Parts: sequence; structure tokens; C-alpha cells
Amino acid sequence: LAHLGVFDHPTIAAHCIAVNEQDLAILAEKGVHVAHTPKTYMKLGMGMAPLERFLGAGVRVGLGTDGPASNNDLNMLEVLRITGLVHKNRLRDPAIFPHSLLLRLATQGSAQAMGFAESGVLRPGRPADLILLDTRGSHWTPRHDLGAHLVYASHPSDVRYVFCDGQVLLRNGELTTLDEERIRYEAERRAFRMVGTPMHRVREYRG
Repeated sequence: LAHLGVFDHPTIAAHCIAVNEQDLAILAEKGVHVAHTPKTYMKLGMGMAPLERFLGAGVRVGLGTDGPASNNDLNMLEVLRITGLVHKNRLRDPAIFPHSLLLRLATQGSAQAMGFAESGVLRPGRPADLILLDTRGSHWTPRHDLGAHLVYASHPSDVRYVFCDGQVLLRNGELTTLDEERIRYEAERRAFRMVGTPMHRVREYRG
């Protein structure tokens, strides 16, 4: 890919599970962003991408969910948690990948991978892209470290507000720009219509 000039353009490389040192050097030199989606690797039994080697080589990394076929609920809070847990266990090191690093990968790292260089941080003049969470639940108690709680204890239902460039997309748990009930109805209807097609056109799935 490097020889063909692919990496001379902004690139997101998905997964990169089987990489060698030469690959890592090329990815770092070319500024390629790697999308790290550990829940997919676990569900599909793919093995685990070497996150510590990416970071050690200076490769840019963002966290992601992948698609619903391999990450059913597309829960980024769960991706945060899984990323920390799986690599701590894999490397037998409870101190590796502190929650501050995981949060940075999921915010700045992912925003930059998508081309939003100004997003991922809260600073004057930057886009107001943020979420607000309700921390009154018992799973947030005691509040000794809110960053650690966010990574290892938060639930999707804790998210009460979502702002994108200052626009409110979720207000007190309710979507403001989308008809959630209609979307659920259409998703259900189309799923049943798809299953009703000749089965040789539908990939058999036992997961």
C-alpha cells in the first residue's frame, strides 16, 4: 500500500492485527491512523491487535466500535472498558494503559482519525463536541476518580446530553434531531424483509 502511494493520502487502517516492525515504521512515518476495535476481535476470535506496539512506534490510534455485525450495540463506553481490560490481562500488567490514555485515544485519537483535528478536547475556540453524564447512580459511588469511573463503571444510560459543534443532539436522554421510534420500526421491518429473501442470498450466522 505504501509503494502504491495509498498512504500519501489521509488514511485510516482498520485493525492491523498482523503487523511487523516494518509495517509499524511505515504507518508511523506516513501518519496513518489505526482504528482499534477490540470487541470485534474478541467476538470473531481474530486475536488481539498489539496496541502497545502501535503506541510505542508512534502510530496514531483511535478507538472504534466497528460495525453491528461484530459489535451489536456499538457502545463506545464498553469499547473503552474492554480496551483497558483486555490489554491489561494480555500483557499481565495492571498499570498499563491508564484511563487517561484510554480516554485520549477515544476522544482526540478518534476525532483526528476522522479528520476533525480541532475536536476531541475542550478548549476556547474549539468545536463544542461533548457529552454530559448523570453521575448520581450508585455505580459512580464513591467518586474517588471520575476518569476511572467513566472508563470502568459508566453505562450508556448515564449519557444525558450530547453536543456536536454546539448543537444539542440529545437532551435529557431524548434525541432532538431523529425520530427514534420510526428508526426502530424501519430497522425491524427491513430486517424481517431481508430474512424473507432467498436464503442463499443471506449469509448464515451462528453468533
